[in-house]
Amino acid sequence: MATKIPDGAIRLEFKEGTSSKFWQILRTGDSFTVTFGKIGTSGQEQKKKFKSEWEARRAHDGLIEEKKKKGYVPVIGGAAPSRPTTDARNAELEAAIAKSPDSDDGFLVYADWLQGQGDVRGELATLQGQLAKKKDKKLKNAEAKLLWEHRAHFYGPLAAYIAKTSRSYGTPAVDSTWRWGFMDTLVLSASSGWAVSGPDEKVSIPTVRDAAELVRALPKVSSSRLIRELVIACPIAEGEFVFANTVKALVGVLPGLPLLKKLTLGRFHYEDSELSWSYLGKLDALWPVAGKLEFLKLRAGEMSLGKIDAPSLKELWIETGGFNRKSLESIIAMKAPQLETLNVWFGKEDYGCNCEARDVEPLLSSSAFPKLKHLGLANCQFGNDLVPMLIRSKLAKHLESLDLSMSHITVEGMRALVAGKASFPRLQKLDVSRCVLDKEGVKLARSFTREVDVSDQYELEDYQLEEDYRYAAVGE
Repeated sequence: MATKIPDGAIRLEFKEGTSSKFWQILRTGDSFTVTFGKIGTSGQEQKKKFKSEWEARRAHDGLIEEKKKKGYVPVIGGAAPSRPTTDARNAELEAAIAKSPDSDDGFLVYADWLQGQGDVRGELATLQGQLAKKKDKKLKNAEAKLLWEHRAHFYGPLAAYIAKTSRSYGTPAVDSTWRWGFMDTLVLSASSGWAVSGPDEKVSIPTVRDAAELVRALPKVSSSRLIRELVIACPIAEGEFVFANTVKALVGVLPGLPLLKKLTLGRFHYEDSELSWSYLGKLDALWPVAGKLEFLKLRAGEMSLGKIDAPSLKELWIETGGFNRKSLESIIAMKAPQLETLNVWFGKEDYGCNCEARDVEPLLSSSAFPKLKHLGLANCQFGNDLVPMLIRSKLAKHLESLDLSMSHITVEGMRALVAGKASFPRLQKLDVSRCVLDKEGVKLARSFTREVDVSDQYELEDYQLEEDYRYAAVGE
C-alpha cells in the first residue's frame, strides 16, 4: 500500500534493524506541523508558529537536514503503481554493454531479458528505443507516465526530488536524460527545495544543501549504473560554492560507474553564485579513479589540480577567473596522451591569477600532446604577449581551432598573429570574441582563417589606455 502524504508535506523514514520510524513536516505560511512515530501508525503531532514565513522556512529546512544526518531518507507518497515490478539485474549482459557502450545492440538484448523477468525497466527501454527512431507524442506520453508511476523503482532514493510537472525556481536537484531504460546523462545539484511543483503547486521538494548527499546515493540508484555523463551543477544550496564534499563523494562512487566518460564539476550562472565564490579544492584523489574519463570540465574560482594522470582524456575544459601558476604547472606536466582539446580560462590578477605569459611557454613548447587539435588560452590579461609564443610553438602546426577569446588581444596582437599565419597550416577556426579589437583588428581577424568569431568587442576607456590597463572578461 502506498504511503499517504498530505499535499505539500515532506516525509522521511528510518529503517534499520528493528527500528522503523517516520518523520513528516508540513509548512503553511509562518507555521508548520511535525508528525512522527512508528511506521504504520498515525504518530504524534507537534505544531510551531514563527514571527515570519522566512523564519518558518529556515527552521523547516534545518529540521529536514538534521533528520537526514541521523539516517532518515525522504520518501514519496501517492498511489501505488498499477502493477508490480521486480528489480532484475544481469551482470553478464551489463558487461557486454560496457564493451560497446555506444552501440544499441547490447541494450536491446538487455531490454528483452528484463521484460522476461517482469522488470518494468524492459518496457521503458522498448519505449525509449522506439522514441530514438521516431519522435511520437503518444510514445513520449507513455514514457513520462511510466517514469512517474514507477519513479521509486527508476530513481531509487532520488525519487523524492522528482516532480511530475516542474515549476521550481533555480536548478532542480535531479535532472536526467534516458537511454534504453537507464539514465544516460545525470545532473545533480544542491537545491533550496523551497520551490514547489505540480499542477496545483502542492508538492514540496526536499532541501539538498550539499550535492554530495545525492552523489553518495548513486550506488542505490540502479538506473544510474550505466550513465555516460555526470554533471554537478551547484555543490551548495546557500553560501559559497565549496565542492570538497562532492569531490570526496565522487571518488567513492566513480569506480561503480563503468560507462562514465564525461564529468562536469560546476554548471552554474551568476544568478546561482559568482564564479569567484566557488572553490573546487584539491583534486589529487580524483585522478586515480577517473582513468576512463574522456571529457572533463571544471568551473570554479579556485582549484588545485594536483598530479594529473588521465590516460583516456580527450577534452579538458577549465573555466575560472583566477587560474594560478601551480595549476598551470599541473597542466604542463599532466599525462594525457589522447588529449585533443585543451581550453583554459586564466582570469584576473585581482581574483587569483598569478600566471604570466612566460609561464605558458613550457606548455606551447611541449611534445606531450601529439593529438591536440583545439587549444584555448582564453580570458587572460596577457593575450598579446601569447601571440609570438603561439607562432613559434610546437603545437601550432597541429591546431585546427584556436580560442583567444575574452582576452587582452588588441590590433597589435592581431597584426602579429596574421603575420605568423603560416605557422598554423591546419587552422580553420579562430575565436577572438569579447576581446579589445578595433575596426582594423576585427578586419585582420576575419582575414586569418575560414571561420572567425569577433563578436562583442570591448572598447577600452581613455583612462584604461593611459594606465596600461590589461583586460580580461571574467574575474568575479
